[in-house]
Amino acid sequence: MVYAIFRVKKEDKAKIDEKLKIDIISRQSITVRDGEGLGLDDAVYVLIEGSEEAIEEAKKAFDFAEIPENHGEIYKKFKAQEDDAASGMGLIFQ
Repeated sequence: MVYAIFRVKKEDKAKIDEKLKIDIISRQSITVRDGEGLGLDDAVYVLIEGSEEAIEEAKKAFDFAEIPENHGEIYKKFKAQEDDAASGMGLIFQ
């Protein structure tokens, strides 16, 4: 599975929902987080994981956003939060 991470300025936050409604993009795995929650800046970060075709379409649709150079590090932060959430849910059901 391929992925793309987009850094969206706060003033462009409203555009995110519009772009995530595009059919091929909406069928992918999508995670949206505030940068501050990831230990970054005050932008909004969008992680889209899925098919190569969908990621290419997302890159076109999110032309108002930037793809951060350190996207690998940011991806790890997204996954660490998911793992923390999953382990927390596991504690609830023990």
